[in-house]
Amino acid sequence: MYIYFQEIKKNKTHAKRIMEWRNDPTTLKMFYHSTPKTWKSFWEEYQNEYFKTDPLLAHFAYMGDNAIAFIRSTPYFDKGISGKVFDIDVNLDRKYRGKGLGSLIINNYASLIFKLGATKLIAEVKKINTASIKAFENAGFTYLDEKTKEIGSQRIPIFRFMKKKAPLKTSKKSAQTFIIAEAGSNWRLGHINDSNGEESFIEVAEAGATAVKFQTYRSKTVYVPNAGQANYLSQSGEKRDINEIFDDLSMPYELYSDFCRLCAAMWY
Repeated sequence: MYIYFQEIKKNKTHAKRIMEWRNDPTTLKMFYHSTPKTWKSFWEEYQNEYFKTDPLLAHFAYMGDNAIAFIRSTPYFDKGISGKVFDIDVNLDRKYRGKGLGSLIINNYASLIFKLGATKLIAEVKKINTASIKAFENAGFTYLDEKTKEIGSQRIPIFRFMKKKAPLKTSKKSAQTFIIAEAGSNWRLGHINDSNGEESFIEVAEAGATAVKFQTYRSKTVYVPNAGQANYLSQSGEKRDINEIFDDLSMPYELYSDFCRLCAAMWY
């Protein structure tokens, strides 16, 4: 399952998607401000407020070609919490709820925020929002406290959850083995379609590897043009010349940027 992030763009397509998801009736009940947004005011808000977040812009979370969630993080100020603190908010497209994706998105995005310098993350969740509570807990957030949020004349009971950046392990005693999963001619894992192969291998590597190494080659740099068949392969029924086999199994260079993006979503 591949979750990756792309920054939102200052265009009406992205703005309308965010507004549509936000105005979902179930979602509105979980917001502090439960009044549906209207296009004219939201478009202005979107342009003025959504693109000044430090250290990173808001993102859409994608699974394949489909945007499945909107997520963002902004600086969080509380005198009782030390460090570089940010909050984190996520809103899933209703079509993808109830599938366990929320915790995966939150965990991956939290890793990205920590990488950019945050030391602690805070999630404020309405007490009635049991789905979000479960998602944050499954993403490694722990209960911090409960408060009453005052929004205008409303007094809203909330829970706060916190996740701390894990300390770097520097001693030899605590160092873990660095496991590299290597993909060579086996990079497709039985798939014929190139776009499925690298995803399958990343999924295998995610089972326990620290990183994945992709390597490729070209037949013309390995064999002479008339190399012919390989005896051990022809004996097993493979009748193609070795050059043809290598050309088929060599990893297309143009896919490397996709590999990098997909891997980053797994190993932030």
